[in-house]
Amino acid sequence: MKKIISIYDPNNIRKKIPKKLREKYIRFSKKNLIFNLNINDHIGYNFFINEEWNDIPSKIARKIGFNKDDIFIDIGANTGLVSVPFAEEFNCHVIAIEASKNNGKYLKKNIENNNLDIKPVIKFLSSDKTRHETKLFKFNGNYGANSFFKNWNPSLSETDYELVENTTLDNEIKDYKINKIKIIKFDIEGYEYEVIKNFKLINQIQSIIIFEYNVKYLKRIYKDQYNILLKFLDSNFDIYSIDKSDYGEIILKKINPDISSEVLAIPKKFKSSYKNLIN
Repeated sequence: MKKIISIYDPNNIRKKIPKKLREKYIRFSKKNLIFNLNINDHIGYNFFINEEWNDIPSKIARKIGFNKDDIFIDIGANTGLVSVPFAEEFNCHVIAIEASKNNGKYLKKNIENNNLDIKPVIKFLSSDKTRHETKLFKFNGNYGANSFFKNWNPSLSETDYELVENTTLDNEIKDYKINKIKIIKFDIEGYEYEVIKNFKLINQIQSIIIFEYNVKYLKRIYKDQYNILLKFLDSNFDIYSIDKSDYGEIILKKINPDISSEVLAIPKKFKSSYKNLIN
């Protein structure tokens, strides 16, 4: 069954057939939440088939005692399949940042569908610029892989792009109490380092940081410096790879920079606040 599901996964099709897939949106309900999904795209297809979203942020939030007064920042929010369930579970404020205007359109719909306290920011989280526009390369069949690096994870079909408005992380959180921000999740297809290195408040935040670390694709961009983000964070953060037990529980392990994984970074000076994660 898994093999059949994989064959029809748009992410698989896009790497074997140069023809572009047309968007096909459906309305789908899961756990009293309503989503508009593009089932001709990898993320929407997999959610429709498996009825599962990335629950790592939620599981970590439970372990640290995240509550309704805390803030979750979802950077690379796509259509809201992390932000929406998170906001519903914790009844909290979420800042959902998504560069793609098309993904952002459905992110807004999914927020409206569920009447949640989520602020959508449809802009490029630039390294250090505001107001200007930047090219976002779009990969048909897996718009979750959209990237500011053209060679990140391309499809066989011609690569399109859209121009997106720039902002910065500092700019988007300037009106919030920084101590209320408890979790920041990055999923911006290799651009994490470019944003984090210019984040002026990086040494002041109490928040833990979750991000995807894909060695294969990072080598395409940074060559031998593929672990540059791990090195940058190392002085001020304890860094772990995230694994799951057979029962779905979060397990933190010593990170191996040569192996792809989900990564958790805990600020060293606030480590005592997250002892439930480490023990």
